Amino acid sequence: MKALEVFNFSDKNGRIFYFRADHDVEGMQKNIEKLLDEVGKIIGFDKLKILVFDRGGFSGELFKKLELKYKIPFITLAVQHPDIKKQINKFRKENTFIDLPDQKNKQYATGNLKINEKNYRALFILKIETDEISPFITTIKDEDELSNEQLLQYYSMHWKQEQEHNAFIKNGGDMHSKALQDIEFD
Repeated sequence: MKALEVFNFSDKNGRIFYFRADHDVEGMQKNIEKLLDEVGKIIGFDKLKILVFDRGGFSGELFKKLELKYKIPFITLAVQHPDIKKQINKFRKENTFIDLPDQKNKQYATGNLKINEKNYRALFILKIETDEISPFITTIKDEDELSNEQLLQYYSMHWKQEQEHNAFIKNGGDMHSKALQDIEFD
C-alpha cells in the first residue's frame, strides 16, 4: 500500500520552516539527505547549526555523510542493535549513573559508543522504573560547546515539532501530515 511520510525542518521552538512529503516512502535516512540538499540551497549550510533526528535516521553511512559532505553536527537516539546493546551492557557494569537534574526516576552517565569503527560521544539515560537505557550520540565532542543537559534539551526539542503538527490539525489548519495526505507535491 502506498503511503505518505512527511519530513520537516523546524527551528528550536518547533516551528516548521521547511518540509517534504515523500510519496515513495524512501525512509528517514534518504530524506535527511534530500532535506539537507534542498534547505542548503535555500538558506545555506552555514545557517544549520545542529541536526537532530530520531533513531529512524540511525546509520553509520549517513553519519559519515553528515560529517564529511554536509559538515553538520548531529544528535540522535542510538538504535540498540546487538553490538550497541553489548557496548551499553559493558558500560553499565563499569560506570556509575548519577541523578538527572530536574528529572525524577532518571539517571545519566556519559561515555562513548563505537559505531562502524568510529567513537561517538554518548549520553546514557537510565529510566529507573523500567531499568532501560536510552543512548544518545552526537558528533559534538566538547562538553563546553554542548553540555550534557543541552544535548538532552536539544534532542527533546524535536518533539515540539510533533506538538506543532498536532496544534495545526486541532485548529483546522492544513499543515498537519494527516491533512497533507491527499495533496500531491513535487
